Amino acid sequence: MFLLDDLFGIKLWGENIFRRLSNHLSNNNYNSKRNPLLYGPMDLIEDVSKLQEFDLPNIQSLNTTWFGKMEGHYSCKSTIYFNDMPISLQNTLCELGTQFIPTFESLCGDKLELGHSNFKAIMIRYEGPESKFDMHYDTEHKDSYRCLILYKGCGEVPPFCYEDNGLKHIHLKEGQGIFFRGTTTYHGVFPSGNENTIRYLVGFQYQKIGTIQPKTLCSELRGKSIFHIIGLFLPYILYYKTISYVTPNIPYTLIPFMTMLFRMGNHNLKSFLRFYMFVLLCTFKPVYSLFLCYYFTNT
Repeated sequence: MFLLDDLFGIKLWGENIFRRLSNHLSNNNYNSKRNPLLYGPMDLIEDVSKLQEFDLPNIQSLNTTWFGKMEGHYSCKSTIYFNDMPISLQNTLCELGTQFIPTFESLCGDKLELGHSNFKAIMIRYEGPESKFDMHYDTEHKDSYRCLILYKGCGEVPPFCYEDNGLKHIHLKEGQGIFFRGTTTYHGVFPSGNENTIRYLVGFQYQKIGTIQPKTLCSELRGKSIFHIIGLFLPYILYYKTISYVTPNIPYTLIPFMTMLFRMGNHNLKSFLRFYMFVLLCTFKPVYSLFLCYYFTNT
C-alpha cells in the first residue's frame, strides 16, 4: 500500500511526504561531491548604526524552542524573516541588498536579482551561550546564492564555519560579510558557550534572473510556530496510520537481510534514525517502518 501511495497517493508540494522528509534530513549531511563556493570576508557596510537602531519583534518560532536546540537553528532571539518585517525595514533592506548585486555578479558570473521568497532578506540573531545553526546545505534552487553581513557583534562572536578540505572558520567584524552558494557549501555556526554572545546578521537571498524557487520544508516552515508545523504534518500522519491498518506486517527475521541489501543513501545514522522515528509514528509497525526507510533512501 505504501509503495503504491509513493507513486499515486497524496503529495506534499508534488512529492511523497516520506521522500521529501528523507531528502530534507539527508541534506544536513556532508557530501564531498559538492564543491563549495564562498567569497569573503568583504567590507560591505561602512555604517551599521542604522540597522542596529531597528526595533525588532521577538516572534516565538521553532528556532527559539527546545526543538531548535535539538535540530537545526536555535537562539533565544528569533530570526526575523522578510514577511514578518515592518514595511520600513523591508524597504531599507531591499535597497541595501540591491546595491551589492554588481559586486556579487562579478564574483559568480551570473546575472542576479534578489530572491522572491521569505528568505529575500532576513535578520538572524544569535544570542546567548547555546545559539547555533547546525552544519547544513541550504535547500533552494541550485542557481541561488546567499550573503550574510554582521551588523552587531558583542562578547564572544562565533565564526561562520564551512567545510572545504577541513573545517574553515571566518571571523567577521561589524560591516563585513560573505557571499556564498549555500546548496554546495556545507556551513553552520557552533555554540560559543559564552553568556555575552551577540551575533546579529542581515542576510540576503540572490538568484539567477528568472529562477523559480521550489517549495521546501525550509522555505515553507522556517519561522513558523510549532502549532503551524504540527498542523501541516498531522493530516499526513493520520492518513498513513489509516493505511498501516491494511498493510501486512513484515517478520522481524527479515531485518538482517534488509540491512545487507540496502544502504542508508545520503543519510548518516543520526538522520536515518530521525527519519525512521517519523515513519514509525505514522505506521506503528517497527519492521515495516524500517523497510520503508530503506526503500525511500535507496530509490
